[in-house]
Amino acid sequence: TRTDTLFPYTTLFRSFGHYMGCVGDGLPNNDIKMIAVANNGNLWAQTSDGLSIRYASNGAWETESSGVVNCGSGNVTVGYGIDVIDLDVNKVNGDVYLAYADKIVKKQGNLLSCYPRNSGILNANINSVDISPDGLEMWVGTAMGASRYTESNGWNSYIDGNLGFANVVQVGFELVNGRYDSYRDWE
Repeated sequence: TRTDTLFPYTTLFRSFGHYMGCVGDGLPNNDIKMIAVANNGNLWAQTSDGLSIRYASNGAWETESSGVVNCGSGNVTVGYGIDVIDLDVNKVNGDVYLAYADKIVKKQGNLLSCYPRNSGILNANINSVDISPDGLEMWVGTAMGASRYTESNGWNSYIDGNLGFANVVQVGFELVNGRYDSYRDWE
């Protein structure tokens, strides 16, 4: 495993063998857009045809095609296909966060909840979602800056004063002097 200031999450760097024949083994599509690994070793994969989990306990894949969530303006069917822009897993409790162009959907087991753009996210053009290592903060990168959500304080937004409105393409965390700091990749 690799542990350094750029890649502090040893769980992200478990040994994975070369994997062939994904579709026949339960993955809905070989076109994998992104992956995230939970602390228990479960691997979440976002493909063009859906969101899947590979259970660390037995290596089996399970695919989810859609769900229904109340997203501010009534119930919305949320597809787990190509419209997902980014995903992350809360390393503390295993919740999965899916970024769409205009909302974030949190998957807690079989329960879905939604953070629509008008809930406090800075901009409707969402680029990324990242959960802090302690599981207490959700950061969202948007076309106009970054937004941070905590249960205790709700939403706060950040715009780089020197750049005006800046496109935040990715938000993440790095280990600096023994603690995790957030960073934003401005474009």
